[in-house]
Parts: sequence; C-alpha cells; structure tokens
Amino acid sequence: MTTATIYGSTTDGYLRADYVTHWSEARDAVVADAAEATADHLDVGWGMVFVMGKPPTNKMNLHRPFIYFDTTDVPGAASITTATVRLYLEPGLDIPATGHDVVLFNGQPAYPSDPLAVGDFNRTLYASGGADNITIWGGMSGLQTFTFNATGRETWITKGGITKLCLRSEFDVSPTIPNAGMLLRFYSAEKGGAYRPVLTLTYGTTATVTTNAAESIGASYATAKGPITDDAAAALEGVGACRSS
Repeated sequence: MTTATIYGSTTDGYLRADYVTHWSEARDAVVADAAEATADHLDVGWGMVFVMGKPPTNKMNLHRPFIYFDTTDVPGAASITTATVRLYLEPGLDIPATGHDVVLFNGQPAYPSDPLAVGDFNRTLYASGGADNITIWGGMSGLQTFTFNATGRETWITKGGITKLCLRSEFDVSPTIPNAGMLLRFYSAEKGGAYRPVLTLTYGTTATVTTNAAESIGASYATAKGPITDDAAAALEGVGACRSS
C-alpha cells in the first residue's frame, strides 16, 4: 500500500455572490460577483460586504471556496482505501454557538475551472455525498477533517490529474434564511506550512500477470507459465493455474 500526502494548490480561492432583496438571489446565482484567488484564507457561508476605505453597504453575500490537489502521481489503476481532506480553521469569525456544518462537493472533471472563474459559482455543477460533513462550533479552531466514503474514494479523486472540490455552508445547502454569525474561514494554500489544505490517500494497485503459451504439451500434461510483471507493491497471497475444459 502507498500513502500519499498532497498539499493544496495556490490556485485555490473563493467566490462571492451579493444580494439585497432576498438571499436566494445569491444562492441561485450562476455567476459570482467577485473572485478571490490570492488571499491566505477561504471564506464559506453568509456575511456582509465590507470594502476598506468605504462606508458599509446593505449587501449581504454568500461565499463558496474551492480547493485543488495535484493527484497526477496516483496511478489510474489505483484502488483507494482511505482518503481525507484536512483544513485549518481560523479562529475568531462569526460561528453559531449551535454549530455550523460544512459540506464537501465534487464537480470533477470540469469544475471548478483551473484557474478559478466566476462561472464556477453555479451550485448545479456540483454533487455532494462523497464525504462526511464537518461541524464547526463557536470558539473552535485548528485542523478539521473530511473523511471520504466509498463514493468519494472511487469517483472524487482524479487519478492522473487534478482533484478539485467545493465547500458549502449548511445554510447554503438547506437552504435556511441566514442570520448574523454564519461565516467561517479556513486557511488557503497561500498561508503555507501546516496551515495548507492537505489531501491524504492510501491506495494499492492490482497485480499484473502475463499469460504465456503452454509448453511441453502431452496427452495428460502441459507446462504453463504466467510471469507476474507487477506485484502491486504487496505480498502475493497465492499463485496457480486454472484449467478450462
């Protein structure tokens, strides 16, 4: 078995959609109002637009972050047995005391774009159900882990390519009319070091056997040869031959 630790790419970022009249304007938007792909953080959930040097507006906004992992070294024949994504939660933002679920989504192979584009905001481009949610409580910080289930392990990891994922707040998914205190923040790859998003995989590959022609064929015997060209980096439990009549 092989264990791979893959840190997030600095192409990660988040998209923001604004609204004034009703929150569904942002949730159902197919194009974001702004993209942020250079900050050292990834915002998720509902908040208020603040622009440095300008007075506050009456616009609320919805944030959806996107993360990328270079999984080109994972063989196409790999069988992934465990997979997790860890994100570092920044302390001090508006997290409800009752808890705030974050849901992981998959849009492979096309979405999100690389580099991130405002059209990647469209929620219909992504599907959930491949990993357990994480619940963030008021006052929490530090590493938080998404654990992939069989669906996520089999279809969410792009072997030989780039694995791309989206995060959404439970208040975005439900949907629930947002109130104050529904915004949280993870560190992005730009933060560096142990703060970066990290994908950890454990996988093996299937052994490969080449079947050669039988030799020394007699009335009741033959010599069969089938060299093993790839043992999948694991001890083989047994070898043998099968006769068909």
